[in-house]
Amino acid sequence: MKIKIFAIALLLASIVYGQVDTPFDKKHITDSKQLKHALKNIKEGNKLFDLGKGRYIDALGYFLEANKINANNADLNYKIGICYLFTTDIELGLEHLNKAKRLNPQVNHELSYYLGRAYHLNHQFDTAIVYYNEFKLNLYKRELKIRAFEIDKLINECENGKELVKKSEKLLIDNLGPNINTIYPEYAPIIIANEEVMFFTSRRPTTTGGKRDPIDKIYYEDIYMATKDNDNNWQQMPVTELNTNKHDAVVGYFKGKELSYLYTYKNKHGGDIYISLIKNNKIDIPKPLPFPINTKYHESSASLSPDSSTLYFISDRPGGIGGKDIWMSHKEYNQMWSEPINLSDINSPYDEQNVFIHPNGKILFFCSNGHNTIGGFDIFYSIYQDGKWGKPINMGYPINTAADETNYTLSSCGSYAYISSNRQGTIGDIDIFKISYTIKKHVLPSSENELVAWQALFKKLSEKETKNLLTKTENMKDLPSLTNDNLYNEILWSNNIFFEFDSIALSSESRTVLDNLIKLMNDNPDIKIEISGHTDNIGSAAYNQKLSEARAKAVVDYLVEHGIDRSRLSYIGYGFEKPIATNDTEEGRQLNRRVEFKIIQVN
Repeated sequence: MKIKIFAIALLLASIVYGQVDTPFDKKHITDSKQLKHALKNIKEGNKLFDLGKGRYIDALGYFLEANKINANNADLNYKIGICYLFTTDIELGLEHLNKAKRLNPQVNHELSYYLGRAYHLNHQFDTAIVYYNEFKLNLYKRELKIRAFEIDKLINECENGKELVKKSEKLLIDNLGPNINTIYPEYAPIIIANEEVMFFTSRRPTTTGGKRDPIDKIYYEDIYMATKDNDNNWQQMPVTELNTNKHDAVVGYFKGKELSYLYTYKNKHGGDIYISLIKNNKIDIPKPLPFPINTKYHESSASLSPDSSTLYFISDRPGGIGGKDIWMSHKEYNQMWSEPINLSDINSPYDEQNVFIHPNGKILFFCSNGHNTIGGFDIFYSIYQDGKWGKPINMGYPINTAADETNYTLSSCGSYAYISSNRQGTIGDIDIFKISYTIKKHVLPSSENELVAWQALFKKLSEKETKNLLTKTENMKDLPSLTNDNLYNEILWSNNIFFEFDSIALSSESRTVLDNLIKLMNDNPDIKIEISGHTDNIGSAAYNQKLSEARAKAVVDYLVEHGIDRSRLSYIGYGFEKPIATNDTEEGRQLNRRVEFKIIQVN
């Protein structure tokens, strides 16, 4: 009886949705060449899929090729959903997983788990909890013992997410774009020289030696340096002096009055931290930090205090609270490092990574997959007060999401920060993003180099803590007000809305940027925005002028459709008059086909 009811339910589902789980066989695909092509791609995709997350991006291409021939196969949609979920697009991941469920609810016993992950990553927390609980209920007792702890933690992350999303901060977060980010992982930004130079880490096919790590199946890490050109665009290249055939990653930077240091990581002796002197625009060959900083265990990430007396770093050595912990060592009178101390007030039973000490020496930033994380790794900070480090505070949404956020670093002016994340809106895997803080007053760094020009921290500090951290200077009365157009143009700017050739259609990535803008405008009802459209140089000037205006208008229409008053918006088209890249290559033309927006007025 139950079997009959289940069969009827499946039949009704197929009628309702007009879709039936269609196998790849001769009966359903009569073109033998197409069938052979599809099966070949599925076979190759499965080989890569079975190797784990590190090869999902490669498997996805094969699966999508097969999906062109038959889009109604449950197992294929299930695997495409998983690949999207952990690589390029969490929304498409959810879409394909839901389709797999419609086609065949029994396609895989892990389906409920991945639907939970998909809804979790899309911030639909209540639905995610339903699927997590459903997955737990369907586990055998032996499996439940193994998986229950993981699932309960994910459910707890969803509960955290519901609370933190309610307290959303007023920020703009922009992907740095294709001049820096690729479909492969880019992370660990180190910003120096007034944001004119950036070091970062990437795992691309062009890595030195061209090989993959046998453990996670991703290419080995290499260090890159990017500089701004005359048009304020990033140009990047690998730093050959620092890279080897294995892992090389940038993990910290220190700028003193006389000397500057770059901290890097190499996977030697279990993983060690190295240091290079930067002098006269040249980088020395990295040298390992001595014992007791480096040990036979895994050491990574380092940040030196402003007075160069204390080193904060990450290690999984014995004596910690969790897996990877934050440790601290003081420089002694003989210039040797003291026995490291575990920061037990900060560390969780899980992992802490990517430590960064604020230039005032009193605020420590780090990421953790413990504490009250929304999901994966979140960015936290702790304030040093009354002789101890305070309870870690989650930096909240939208800095943190249900995806991974790591590698927080603050610009020297204090108005911007940079993070790494695999959130929605990436070009591929992990990308580097820039945060622009919106503030009621433009506060410059004080004479004691205390960078406090960011609202997110002020909102979380008590009045007493704020007074302790902020040193006012007399020249603050001479600072420009927020109504100064140039000030706004400097603080809030985006060029992440790109178009295909001869098109005014908005991509899903563009909508993510615009949704952030909509939230900003709703939270700040007094601001007005100018939207400018741009094109490449293919075609006549008159045609491109009209196309650029149409692109700007498409953005205006989207904002108006989502509740923004038309009187707060203006738009203009520049045609191909203001390129940001060369028009001699397709990559450059793609960058020039864009819309930019800026705040021009505050009432």
